[in-house]
Amino acid sequence: MFNPAIFGFQLNLQFDKNQLQILLDRFQEAVSRNQDKSLAVHLGQQLLLREPPAIDRDTFQRLAKWCNTDGNPYQGGMEVARRISSLIFGQVLDRKKLGI
Repeated sequence: MFNPAIFGFQLNLQFDKNQLQILLDRFQEAVSRNQDKSLAVHLGQQLLLREPPAIDRDTFQRLAKWCNTDGNPYQGGMEVARRISSLIFGQVLDRKKLGI
């Protein structure tokens, strides 16, 4: 099982699940491609349906990329991704620190 704490990002198991669902819905509204929307689906499956919540390495890395991405079509999704990261990790994931 992947543990994001080894990279300095401890998953807060007490995050507000209702708030996460709201943010996941906003993320899906903010992005246009189905492959991007699937990030919200994966986050929901891993953090809202698993007990205890856990995040997979691939999902963690995809979220980190969205927390700092370039290009006009991605800006709306980036802000929501940062809010998701802050909610579940207490900080914004840093893709440069993670080397991705």
